[in-house]
Amino acid sequence: MRRKQLISSVATIFFFSVFFINRTMKVSSDLMEEQEVRWRVQGPLPSNDPHLIHLLRDRYLRPPDYRPYNLSKGNYEYHKNDLEMGQDIRAVIKKMFSTLANGFFVEAGALDGEYLSNSLWLEEEMGWTGLLVEPNPFSYKDLLLKHRKAWSVNACLSTETYPKETVFVAMSPRDRNQRGAKNYHGASHELNINVANAETEEVVLEAESHYINTQCFPLESLLLAINVTTVDMFSLDIQGAERMVLASIPWDKLNIRVLVVENTQNYPYDESFVNEMSLRKYKLVKHVNTDYIFVKAD
Repeated sequence: MRRKQLISSVATIFFFSVFFINRTMKVSSDLMEEQEVRWRVQGPLPSNDPHLIHLLRDRYLRPPDYRPYNLSKGNYEYHKNDLEMGQDIRAVIKKMFSTLANGFFVEAGALDGEYLSNSLWLEEEMGWTGLLVEPNPFSYKDLLLKHRKAWSVNACLSTETYPKETVFVAMSPRDRNQRGAKNYHGASHELNINVANAETEEVVLEAESHYINTQCFPLESLLLAINVTTVDMFSLDIQGAERMVLASIPWDKLNIRVLVVENTQNYPYDESFVNEMSLRKYKLVKHVNTDYIFVKAD
């Protein structure tokens, strides 16, 4: 009798030991795999790698916030109603998508999600959702307080076809009480990108710079993580890296219908940029100062 009890006890201990070891090994394996992916996203790693997509969903992307908006309104209303480019964007979008109630936008260089926003009105007036990309941690913190009805990520768009880690120069006024802090945040940029132009030179010279290691992801990766392949409006204003980001996009995989791009090269008009977009089957429909609006050819 005692022999049977002893054998039964040993068998039970063995079973639970094997179960515990297997479970521990699986947890350890999963942890090691995640740690490996987190290192590899510094580059290079394929933009459609399943582990990368899982990491984006699990660690980086924040879902839309359906609480009531928390907007200051002043700067947004000024931009929406009075600035020429804001009016032109609205005219193009409304002409093309007047009956589209479930459109999708991407705004890279989203700042605080309200100031000079090219996408906020699409949420409020047309019921769209989208993706807001903002690498500046100060601006992104403010963005989350606005309760935007869109996905968001505190990261930058990669200028390569794979994720990479880069140094981001976050700009802020030297005097914390100084007005116009959002203009300084808007001049933030990737290190070694020349952002000096007539609009930003004074701000850049007067700003205080904070150097931050920042993770960048390809646009394709971010969209795959939220199961999107069609973007109705893509607003790209990232202080000098726009054309490199555009060069990294797999145009045969993503359907981007309207592009709003800031491009300060060859000011006041960059013919080479327009020709470049024409080769990608995009037609220029409006150009104001450093901003270009392209529509995908039918």
